[in-house]
Amino acid sequence: MAAQNEPIKLPSPGEAIDRHPITVCPEIPLSKAIALMSQRGLGIEPELTSRNHSYLIVLEGERMAGIFTRRDAVRITAEGANLQGVTVSEVMTTKVITLAESEFKDIFAALSLFRQHRIRHLPIVDEVGQLVGVVTHDRICQMLDPSSWLKWRRVAEVMETEVVIAPLTASALEVVQLMAAHRVSSVVICDTAHTGGRLPIGTITEADILQVPVMAKDLAKIQAQTIVRELPFCLQPTDSLWTAQTQMQKYHVGRLVVCDAQGELVGIVSHTSLLLSLESVEEIYRVVGSLQTQLAVLEREKTELIQRQNTGLTQLVEERTAMLQEQARYDRLLAEMLGRIRQSLHLEEILQTAVTEVRQLLDADRVIIYRFQPDWNGIVAVESVVIPQLSIFGRFIEEPCMPKMIERYQQGHWSEIEDIYTANLSPCYLEMLAGLQVRANLVVPILVGEQLWGLLIAHQCSGVRHWQQLEKNLLQQLATQIGIAIFQSELYRRAQTEIEERKQVEMALAGAKQELETRVEDRTAELRATVKQLEWEITERKQAEQALWESQSCMKLINNIGLSLTPSMSESDAIATTIELIGKQFPDLRVAYTKVDHRGKLEVVEAVVPRWLPVQPENGQQTQTMIPGTGYQLDLQDYPSYLAQLRSHKSIIIDKLTEVADIPPLKDFLASLGVEAYLQVPLPLPECCVLSFGANSPWRWSHYEMTTIVEVADYLAVRLKEIRAQQRRATAEAALKRQNLKSRLFTDITLKIRQSLRLEEILQTTVMEVQHILQADRVLVYQVFADGSGKAITEAVIPGLPAIMGMSFPEEVFPIEYQNLYAAGRVCALADVHTEDAQISGCLAKFVATFGVRAKLVVPILQGDRLWGLLIAHQCSGPREWSDFEVDLLQQLANQVGIALAQAQLVDAIQESERKFRAIFNQTFELVVLVRPDGRVLEANQTALDFGNINCDDVVGLPFWETHWWQISPETQSQLHDAVVRAAAGDFVRYEVEVFGVNTQVLTIDFSIKPVKNATGQVVFLIAEGRDISDVFAALRERERAEGLLKASLAEKEVLLKEIHHRVKNNLHVISSLLDLQSRTMDNEKDRQLFADSQTRIQAMALIHEQLYSSSDLGRINFGDYIKRMALQLLASYNVGSKAIEYDLNLQPLFLNLETAIPCSLILNELISNALKHAFKERQKGKIFIELQKPDMYHLTVSDNGGGLPTNMDWQKANSFGWRLMRILTKQIKGELYVKNDSGARFEIVFRELNYKQRF
Repeated sequence: MAAQNEPIKLPSPGEAIDRHPITVCPEIPLSKAIALMSQRGLGIEPELTSRNHSYLIVLEGERMAGIFTRRDAVRITAEGANLQGVTVSEVMTTKVITLAESEFKDIFAALSLFRQHRIRHLPIVDEVGQLVGVVTHDRICQMLDPSSWLKWRRVAEVMETEVVIAPLTASALEVVQLMAAHRVSSVVICDTAHTGGRLPIGTITEADILQVPVMAKDLAKIQAQTIVRELPFCLQPTDSLWTAQTQMQKYHVGRLVVCDAQGELVGIVSHTSLLLSLESVEEIYRVVGSLQTQLAVLEREKTELIQRQNTGLTQLVEERTAMLQEQARYDRLLAEMLGRIRQSLHLEEILQTAVTEVRQLLDADRVIIYRFQPDWNGIVAVESVVIPQLSIFGRFIEEPCMPKMIERYQQGHWSEIEDIYTANLSPCYLEMLAGLQVRANLVVPILVGEQLWGLLIAHQCSGVRHWQQLEKNLLQQLATQIGIAIFQSELYRRAQTEIEERKQVEMALAGAKQELETRVEDRTAELRATVKQLEWEITERKQAEQALWESQSCMKLINNIGLSLTPSMSESDAIATTIELIGKQFPDLRVAYTKVDHRGKLEVVEAVVPRWLPVQPENGQQTQTMIPGTGYQLDLQDYPSYLAQLRSHKSIIIDKLTEVADIPPLKDFLASLGVEAYLQVPLPLPECCVLSFGANSPWRWSHYEMTTIVEVADYLAVRLKEIRAQQRRATAEAALKRQNLKSRLFTDITLKIRQSLRLEEILQTTVMEVQHILQADRVLVYQVFADGSGKAITEAVIPGLPAIMGMSFPEEVFPIEYQNLYAAGRVCALADVHTEDAQISGCLAKFVATFGVRAKLVVPILQGDRLWGLLIAHQCSGPREWSDFEVDLLQQLANQVGIALAQAQLVDAIQESERKFRAIFNQTFELVVLVRPDGRVLEANQTALDFGNINCDDVVGLPFWETHWWQISPETQSQLHDAVVRAAAGDFVRYEVEVFGVNTQVLTIDFSIKPVKNATGQVVFLIAEGRDISDVFAALRERERAEGLLKASLAEKEVLLKEIHHRVKNNLHVISSLLDLQSRTMDNEKDRQLFADSQTRIQAMALIHEQLYSSSDLGRINFGDYIKRMALQLLASYNVGSKAIEYDLNLQPLFLNLETAIPCSLILNELISNALKHAFKERQKGKIFIELQKPDMYHLTVSDNGGGLPTNMDWQKANSFGWRLMRILTKQIKGELYVKNDSGARFEIVFRELNYKQRF
């Protein structure tokens, strides 16, 4: 796989460096250097030997002084310089291009320098400039694996078309001058007599020139044809570069010429050309390598992410379901608890009810309310404990760490400890908790307005405890309600105190008046003083009455707001109602509710109109829909000081707007509304919300107004928090109700679907129920067939719409690419098919237009991974937004339909299997009885009943051994009883036994009884089978007797046949010996040769009988083994030991009968004998190839690499005995003989095995 991913298998930089180059000193004579480079006598180009001689590195000590290459030598030769006395230092290249080894990261760095400086040798140096080695074109080409990148490039892409050529008549000096002038390393010698003058004869390279041991002045006398190198191979422009590289390595050359179809020169390919093709893929190589690395990382990360997401989603669904259920239970209990708390206005009773209910709900060991003192220490004011021993009621607790936590508690933060010994607590805090027997606790602050009143604390003393989020939310909500209850109780207590004070004042006044009347006559002088005193007291009383009225007005307003705000009311309605009630309480003031969002944008959410700002009537009707100022927005980002003042929840009081300048954002807006006095009170909410009041004239804000507005703001904030909590709770309850509704509907429809196992009823029930629930215009089931077409097989449609059921549609309506998407689980919900997002075109667009479809919901019906069909809902009356509930419900119903369809098909298969079983059970010719493990008969097939001429009722329920068949004897019944016991234990029992048949006829049966087990290995019933073998028994005994006679006769005949083969073989050998003796008495060589040929033919037939004699099969022989033995025998017979003649055998182990083997052996004898006698007369060595194969027919091939047949010979008319014998025998075996005379003779016989009728 790595080889496939890597576009080029590149050598490492270290492999490309030749670390042992040839080095010389500067003083070496030039002639000696050229002789060293020429390597005369090797017969190949020196640059392709194991050591590169195309250059010399000149060293002065350890320093590289220069480089001398073949091109330098050719250049000097072309210039005609006298080489006598010239040293290498005088002609070498001193400005050598080098590359540091640390910068040699890959071979592309070397290729870049080759191309840039037009060089072929690049020395590699270390950090101090000393020579490490040399990189050359040829070295890189030898190290490359061409199969990975050259196969797909053509020669025409990289070949050099401007080739330097010379005629055969040119001198060697002219060739050298051409090389030097064109700076090439080779010249192609062409036949100028040919048309065009570009018929290549060979090449002359720099290496060839250096092989000539003469000076430049003698080169003019040498013709090019004397030193030209013949072309080993010519490339075609369409050949691959892999072919070029392979041929260069094969013939040890550095370049090959390229010819067209007429053989004319069109270009030349060298190692430089190959490396140019490599440079073109440099960037691709780097990009592909980088992409592959990134792809591997992405694939690994994607796999890990999918696995984590799948696991996380599963856990999240389970956790969310459990959390919603637990949240619903806690909300219900919290509502009940708050109801009981609100039934009382007495603080002690409220707090005691709260801690008792919380402890029972949380199942905690102790719940307390800790009330702060002015110094932030506190006392356990209220307590509920599980056992009296844990009580700490009334204990004053001085907590040294409390001042650090006060600020967090004032901001509404809570704290939790699951285990005090692992929570990293301070030693003092840990000691205090341990002294209170606390192991885990949960602490929530109780805030009254913005003041920290105390703490609601749950203790777990028995052990560590993990506090659930629901428990934390419950305690926090309860703390909020306790704060509200404390606030209401404090208001109630304050009102009661004021009433009591008023009664005392009234009583004092009544006593004073009575005393005044009784003493009026006597104390006239004191009356004036008393009147003054009374006037002062009356003034104080009016002030007290005014204060009491103000308090009652505030309480009344708050009560009215509390009665008007319901938990089910939305936040906007609650704000509107509150602002309206405040406006009625203060009719001369303009009241508004404003919000500032996180971006600093102020918006007037709600406002009421004062009496001095009437609303203009529209069309003569008074309207309240357009209130001046509502919806006003202002960006406060440019007023940071004012924005900071709002967000810090500080009140703003302005008696006269024209006298202040620190609220520039609102000044113009308020002035446009006629407001001259302004009061702003923030609500204690997390976000920035403000109650604003405006007057149409300078206004001195009274204590009553300030107190009432602040109290209302605090109360409104509390109620808004309650409404938000209620809304969150209602949202959760609605989600749970939707889930319950979906589950109930899904369960009801699934039960109705599964009430039937018939396909038609399942589908009809589905579409009717879905239409009823979704109130869709049409619901149908569309089945998809294997060829891509489909059909609407079931439909529920409202009256007046065209029916689709029964209509078939081609694949174009539902193309295969869409089928694949739905098979992968796609769900399509379109609100309006006429929008551009619907992307409906073609046949499907025509379909929706024909049937008036405006909206559709499509889910797949799957059976395993296969798309069975689609469940489709249509809305034709208009567009329709399909809710997630409807989509999810339809998808789950489609899944159930798929399951029901699979079950229906399974039932059909079971019924079909039962029908087949009954047919087989009753129609089998064997006796079959089904038996319970206790031995009682369950059922018997018709064959068994007919066997005994009895009815099924006669045996069912009876012990098997007491039935009619087994009453032949007590021993038979006992044997069957034992067999049933063994089978019930799990054994298979089989034996032959005599039983009663028709009319108590005694028959022999082959009887077996086997157990049938369930998945747990328990035997559930037994199958008893019997087959009447009475006739078989008699025939078997007769057959055994006949087989014994046949075996004895066959053994005698086999011995006789082997003896015949042995005697035939001996007789043939005797004949062969007689022929040999007779041939020795003859003087005529031709006659002796005829006798020798006859002798070899007889020996070939004798060898067949010898192999048959030793074979286990007297009718067939292994002809492959026969050929080996015969070939060796003929080689020895013809006495060719002075010649190195070998066999090359490719033989399959094929068997032939005697009728085919004998003719084939004679033919083979003739072919091998002819090869041994005639093929190698003029050669001392040779090879004979024999092949026996059978692809379809038998193919026997004999060939040699000898001199071949005479060119004027017609083998079909040859009249020699051997040729006539081969033609006759080939015809006898109904075969064909094919002769080919190319680089030796080749004979191939194609035949089939002869099959004659047996004669015995």
